Formats: sequence, C-alpha cells, structure tokens
Amino acid sequence: MVELPGGGFFISDPNLSGNGSELHLSRVAHGRLVEVFGLDTTGTRVPMAGEFMIGPFLSSDGQNYSLETNAVTSQQSLIILRDVTDTVAGGGREQFYSLLKLAEGDVIPIQPMASGGAGVYSMLPRNGTLLFQFDDLLDAASITPATLRVLTGSPPSLPFEARITLDDHHGGLLNGSFYSSRVFVDMTVSELESFSTSPPLPINSAGLPPAVDVNLANIEVRIPTVINSNVGQTTLLTNVSGHPLTSVGNGPVDFNSPTLDVLRAARSGGKKEHTGDAYNGFLPDQHAPRVVGTQAVQIPIAPVHQGGAFFLVPQIRFDAKPCAQTPDPGDLVVQPGIYAEVTRTPSLVQDGLLKNVEMRLIVYPVSWDSGAGPAEWINTSVGAAEFHAPFDAQADSGMEACYTRILPQPSGYPDQPGAGLHTASSMELRFSEAMDPLSITAFDSMTLTRSPAPANGAPPLGTDQYVVGSVAQSADLTRFTYMPDLPLAHAVGMAEDYFLNLASDTWSPTDLSGNPLGFGLPEVVLSLDPTVGAQNNGGRVSRFSALDEEAPFGDETKALPEWSGQHLYDFGQELIRPRPVVRSLGPADRSNPVPSLMPYFTSGVQTPLSNYGSRCQAIWRYCDFGLGLTDASKFNMDLEGLYWSPAVGSVNFDTFQQFEIKLAHSAWVPDEYNNASTNLPQFGGSGLTNFYSKNLLDLQEDPLTVVHPRYLGYQINPGDLAVTPMGADIMPYPWNRTVAPEDWTTYTWRDTSLRKRAAKGGGGLDLWQVYYATGKARPSNPYFMANQARSSGLSLLMDFSCFPDEGAVGQNALAIALATASAPQPYFRAFTTGGVKKNGKIKLVKPDKETRANGGFNPLSSPPGESTPGNDPVVYMGAADFVVRTSRSHSVWFPATDPIGGGTFTNPLYSSPITEPRPEDQTAGTSVVLHFRGVTDFDPPTDACTSLPVMAPLEDATTLDLYGDHYNDTCIPKSTGQPNHSTKYENLGLTFLNSDDEWKPTMQEVDGAPYYQVRLTFLSDILSGLGPELSAVAVSWQQ
Repeated sequence: MVELPGGGFFISDPNLSGNGSELHLSRVAHGRLVEVFGLDTTGTRVPMAGEFMIGPFLSSDGQNYSLETNAVTSQQSLIILRDVTDTVAGGGREQFYSLLKLAEGDVIPIQPMASGGAGVYSMLPRNGTLLFQFDDLLDAASITPATLRVLTGSPPSLPFEARITLDDHHGGLLNGSFYSSRVFVDMTVSELESFSTSPPLPINSAGLPPAVDVNLANIEVRIPTVINSNVGQTTLLTNVSGHPLTSVGNGPVDFNSPTLDVLRAARSGGKKEHTGDAYNGFLPDQHAPRVVGTQAVQIPIAPVHQGGAFFLVPQIRFDAKPCAQTPDPGDLVVQPGIYAEVTRTPSLVQDGLLKNVEMRLIVYPVSWDSGAGPAEWINTSVGAAEFHAPFDAQADSGMEACYTRILPQPSGYPDQPGAGLHTASSMELRFSEAMDPLSITAFDSMTLTRSPAPANGAPPLGTDQYVVGSVAQSADLTRFTYMPDLPLAHAVGMAEDYFLNLASDTWSPTDLSGNPLGFGLPEVVLSLDPTVGAQNNGGRVSRFSALDEEAPFGDETKALPEWSGQHLYDFGQELIRPRPVVRSLGPADRSNPVPSLMPYFTSGVQTPLSNYGSRCQAIWRYCDFGLGLTDASKFNMDLEGLYWSPAVGSVNFDTFQQFEIKLAHSAWVPDEYNNASTNLPQFGGSGLTNFYSKNLLDLQEDPLTVVHPRYLGYQINPGDLAVTPMGADIMPYPWNRTVAPEDWTTYTWRDTSLRKRAAKGGGGLDLWQVYYATGKARPSNPYFMANQARSSGLSLLMDFSCFPDEGAVGQNALAIALATASAPQPYFRAFTTGGVKKNGKIKLVKPDKETRANGGFNPLSSPPGESTPGNDPVVYMGAADFVVRTSRSHSVWFPATDPIGGGTFTNPLYSSPITEPRPEDQTAGTSVVLHFRGVTDFDPPTDACTSLPVMAPLEDATTLDLYGDHYNDTCIPKSTGQPNHSTKYENLGLTFLNSDDEWKPTMQEVDGAPYYQVRLTFLSDILSGLGPELSAVAVSWQQ
C-alpha cells in the first residue's frame, strides 16, 4: 500500500517498470465496482477511492463493512468502518487498508477458455465488471475499445459497448508518476457514467444480454496481439514502452484471426428459470429499490466552496411548498451537467426553504478541470435545479403526488401538485435503481383506475374501471411512465378523480435482481381540471385474475367466464397460457375403427414414388386417425411429419432429386357407407374430383402450403423403417427429416381460423360410416349437415409431387386399402403418374403441369400399359406426427361502455389493443395473435325449452365453439337428437357489422360496432417446447 504525496493511494502490483519486452496477462477475474469511504472522528464519511473492485459476495457486517447503494444515483459504496484520520501505527488508517485488501481478495477468477462448443464456462453477472491484470505498467492511451474488444451473442460475434477504464488504485511508479497495471471492463453504464465519457456511451443498466444455456459462452473478450491494417487493426494494447501482449503464454489464442487475438470467454448470468442463477444472473443485491421523487428547486445564493469537491449551499428553495422536505445524506441536487449529493442532514425545512446544506460535487463538466475545477460551480450555481430524494413512508406520508411527475404540469401546481390535470396527462415514477421492465406493467403493478383500489376482501374493480394504457421506460430503466391510450375520460365542469397505484404485494415492481420495493407508494389521487374539453371514451382490461371478471357474475354452481377455448389459467400468476407443446404419433391405418372395415389391397401401389414423375392428392379424415368429430382438444392440430406404410414389409433404397409435399384442408369428406339394399355406397358423390384445385377448401385462405420444398428431394433409406405402437411398419416421408430443427415447418389441420364450410355430397357429419363402424345409433339430425362442415370435420389433403428422375428406381410399393370394393366412388385419391404405355413409349409426368387427375399406366395389365382412372377409392395406410403448436380462445361479446354517462357507445372508434406481456417481451419463437369482429345489435333469441332470452353470447364464453360462434343448443328436444351446427342456427340474434362475420386483423376494422369479440391465437415454439403467456388484453374506444 503506497500513499501518494498529493493525496490518495495505490496498491503496488508486480511489474517490470514498463520496460518488459512482452506483455502478459497475470489474471482475469470479475467483481463489483464500488466507491470506497472511510470515517473521520465524528463518523462522517471520508472519500478514499473512486472506483475499486471488491468481491461480488461481500456484504455489510456492521463491524468492518457497510455496503450501500445510493437511492438516488444507484452508485454503490463500500464504507470501511474505521477512522482514517487515525494515522498512528496500528490505528484506524492502517486497519482501513488491511480491510480493503481483504475486500478485494474475493474477486472471482475467469477460467482461460475460448468460445466454441459446449463446456463449463465461468459465469459473469450481467452487471458485473471484468478485471484484466497485466504483468507490467500500461500505456493509458493504448486502452481503447479497439484494443480490447467485447463481443456477445451465441457464438459471440456482436460488438458490445462496455465501459473500459484503468484501475487507478493498482500499479506502480515510474519516474515519480503512477501507472496502472489493471483494466476494468464494466458491463453497465449509468446515467452519471455516460455523462462522464467522451463521446458519451449509451446508458445500459441491464448490462450483458442474459444467457439461456449454461453450457455455451455468450461473451468473449479479444485482445489483438498483431497489427493488421488490412482489417483496420492499427493499434494494440501495450505497456509504457510500447510492447504489446504476446500470443504466447497468455491462454487461448485465435490463430485463425488476422490479429492473433488472445481470448477469454464466459457466459453471462441468466434468469433463474433458465440457468438456475441466483439474483436473475445479476450481482448479489440485498437492497430493495425505492421510489424517488424529483422536485423543482431554486438556488438563490451561490455555494461556499469548502475545498476539493465540498460546498456549503446557504439556501435551497422548493417551488412547491407541499413537496418541501428535509434531505438526508445521499440526496441529490441536479443542474445541467452537475450532480451534487448531500453529505450531512441540515436543519429542518421551513416554509419551503432549506438552509446551510453541506454538499459534495460528484459530477461536473470536464472543461472545469482546465480552470478552477469544482470551484467553478460558484459561478454557475444560482438558478433552477432539481432535488432528488427517495420516498419515506413515514416522513413523506400525504406527499405521494410530489413523487409523481405529471406532464403537462397540472394547473393546480405548485399549491396542489395532484390537482388540475389535463386529459392528455401522463404519469412518471422514478426508482432508485434499474428495474425489471417486465415487472412494471400497466394492469398489474402500475395501474391507473377510475375508482379507488378495493380494500382487502372487497370485490375487485370492474374491467372497465381500468384506464387502458401502457408503461414506457427510460434507457436506464429507472423511470417508468404510464401513458393512457386515449385522453382521460372527462365531462366539462367535473373534476373527476383518477387513482394511480403502485403494487406492493405479489405484483410489486422488482429490480433486476428480483428484489421487490422496500417502501410501497400509497395510492396517488389525481383530479382533472374541470375546465378542459370533454373526452368521451372508455376501455376494458381482461386481466385473467379469475374465470369471471365482470358482471353478470355466476354463482357457486356455474361461472360465467368471459373467455373460453384452448387456454389454461394460472390464477397464482393471473395469466393464461396455451396448451403445452405435446408430440404424438397418429396412425392412419386399420388399427382404427373406420379403416379396419376397408378391404386391404396386398400388392400396394407405386404412386407417388414413381421415377416417371407423379402428382398425387390423397386424403386422411379425422376418423382415419381414430379422432372424434367434436373433441375440441384435437382441433388446431399441427403436423410436422408424414409416413407411408410399405405394402410388403420391406423397403428398397431409392433417391429422388426433387420431391415436394404440400398440405391443405380438403373441401371433401368421402363417406363410404354402403346402402344394404343396393350394395352400393350411399354417398358416391362425397369424394374428390379429378380437378386438383377443386379439391381444396379455400384457395385464398388455405392454399396448398409447401411443407417440404422440392429441392430437398427424398432419399428412401430402409434404415429409417419404424413401427407404430400397434405394430404397423411405417416409412417417413422426407418432411423435416433433412433440415435442422430450427428450420422445421408445420401445418395446422382442423384449423379453427378457417370459416368456410364444405363437405358436399354426403349425409353430414359425423359420417354414416363412423356410426356403422362404431355401432352407435345415428342421430335424427347430424352435427354438421351436408356442405355445412367446418374445418374441424374436413379432411387433410396431401399433395405429393415426385419429379421424373433417371437415377431413381421407383420400386417401392405403398400399402393401401380400398374404402369400398363395390364401386369406385366416393373417390379418396386423385393422381397422375407417368409410366410405360401399351406402345412401349415412356410417358413422363411433370407435376407442375398437371391440373387434373389423368391416372397412370398398369404394368400388370394385358397387354401392359393400360391406362388407369385418375380417381379411385384408394386410402393410403400410414401415420402423421402431430405437435400442439397452435391454440385458440375467444371472448364473449363485450359492450363498448361509457364510463361517464353510462350505457354503451353507439358508434365507437377503437384503438389498437394492448397486451401484456408486449409482443416483443414474449419468449423467443412464441407469439399471441389477436383478431376481432363486431356486431351492431343483439336481439337475444328465445330458448326452445325455457322460453327465456338467450344472453349467453354476451355472458358465458363456454357456450361458444372454437370458432367463436354460438348455437342455441342448450335444449335438445329429442333424446336421439344433437345440436345442429349449420349456418341456419349460427349466432342467432347477432347483427354483424356490415353483415360480415369474418375475423379482422385490426381493431379499427370493427369501428362503429357497439359490441366486439376477440380471438386469441397462441403460437408456441416446438423447438424449445415453450409457449407464450398473456396477463392482460386491453381495448379502448372513443366517440
């Protein structure tokens, strides 16, 4: 420990006096940067070191150390509890230095590793600081972001703007001057630090991006060792004599780099649920965040300079007397480019005036150093300033509005800071440290309501009592602003109250480490200026805090939920999630009841695996998989793979250079039910046509989707042969078999976003053949009448294109069954396949040119090559890989209520909805997509049994199907009957806006509708298995 003659000290590191011919890294570690203080005889803090690294786990012990965080600046300070003015041997100053040495001894080493591949990398807290210690004294001018480069990402490749500084307290003397031997790489940049850098670094309170995999490096520091002007490397990190770091003996080196970089790789901290890291991957933090207020003040008299950076400010006057307060040490006075902290509690404030405030200047313009230094403040201080102090629940009770920054300034200011708000007001709250933005939401933790927060045990606020808005955050994550979506609702002459609440319980805002607020901010009552213009608007927020959130409420026997569908409630977190990502294999073969009745065709067929080219459309129905028609848990099923069954149990190796698979919903659901009296199919016209395009449900909304592009081809490998749980052999088609998992494609079958109805020519759904195969009685009326089937009952259409290939053999036979042996109809297949004609000529089929099914050529006919029909009752045996990726839910019909005048607006104009979490905050690869529709009138139909009006579309979402539609089916007159879900009985009493019941992607497309409905589409990530979450859906409107 060396004390410098002009004040200050440093700790001597081993070094070569700046003359080493090579520079080496002695160690790399990480820790916490703090400002270090000692005490004087009165217990007043004495600044000792500006930036000093200590171990990340050091904490206050009440005997030797006190680790504190300034509630205003977020600056961390280590106070060593020793009298540094006691300079006798063994006295306080000597003990101070000993304790300081102990504090720095607990820094954590970073293992010498390079990125690339999995491994056990050192964990660097996201807001931590790296320490690079060298074996010689450093040239300060050589320490730049170009000579010490920080990269992030996986693998690390993205430049990261860290704050790189020299350690002013470790090094050695050379020619009487101090030189450092250590470099700090600070991963965060505070507002004060940004102001002190030139050019200013971007403010970054969160530090490094979070890690999501503990086995992969996502941060790397590169120190070039060779100049290479071709890549822009013109300088190097060197010692005082100009010698750079050597590539030998310094750990990992990238020998493929043109600058031979020395490397150090690590992983950053991550959220506990992803990595298991404590404190969400940040430095240990035992200090709870607090709300900080900003008050306008005046400095009428210039401060008295007391030496160094210390001043006595004779007077500070508060603009708003109700907000005047007596400061505590650490409170801040801010002027442009100037930050001064209170060092001692002054006399009590009187009539808005503070007297004789002792302060220390902690930031001032760099240009002052060329003049009088901090003393320059005397010449610039008189005038306006801001006073920053944390909220104290006892001392500041009744001053809540003073801790809320309201823009524009209320007309009641300064005498009544919370009165006279403009309808366009926004409300800002400031915190003592960087906060987790995901913990500060507009409808859980920082809310603005039209009614006071209910007392414990009281009914919750109505969903229309929340002001719809969003919360914006500052770059340093310390300031959060509630921004109403529309001006605050107001009637001229009224001074309506609004209530700003900051949660202090389960939904309390938390800092980055996960600590909740230390002191909650009581409810802030804000009143509007009665003279401002009227604002006619309203809003509604669904917060998913209960099944039934708004009137009318159900009872203990039956809830009346506002939402239903394929979501799961988490009432502990007050959110909903989609169905979990689950994979399953669905055999479409004779193990299921309906296919089990089909005659088996033992020799199989070649189509579509023909070396002469083929286009083949085939279908699988819900019953071919053994699925029920009305089982909503099997709606919105995504496919990610298909299989065919070999006819003879063996598979031949083959390769097709071009092979394409496309999927869609078919407009047809063939029903092979056999009429006993005629011994012919009852519904011969229910199958596919010979025109490929006419076999699709909807060419615009559901065109053929390419799931396996042709360029990927198809290599048939007998080693891929698999077996279903029932023992059937299956071979995978190439879909998703040759691409990386992140490039997999899916297709949603039984997709409830498709509203077009189809299935002509049959007897309705369920199929008659389903009742025959299962032995169940067929009801008097079908669930879906003919040509009235929704997508949930429609067939999966598979369109295979196999392109002619001279190198292919085409000798694999696919297992099939015949839906009916008594007649060729209904058709289950449409195809065109090349082959050898009767005249011996080869016919090649180019799938892209085929628009209708022309059949193929029979090599077993006599003579060989007879033409075959393009349509037949062939049903392929095989299977599909299903995955739950898509889930859908719907709301009841919500009214656009008027919070001021009551009732419902007749011609509302809607704003875009707000969701929490925000789309950008959802887990990567997941999303929630919203659609809307509107009605202009609701004339409730009469229940056939009770003769009561049916209000369910407005009250009970469980009465809606997965298309969002309502059918008056609570009463079924006949015991053998069932609901008839045909157009005639759909949404009775609802008058759709512009007679259009289609779902719209924007809320503005239902402008003018007094009632609106919302559809939620949850999209999960099938790679990670994670799904999105939704804690709030908010809609606002005006008239």
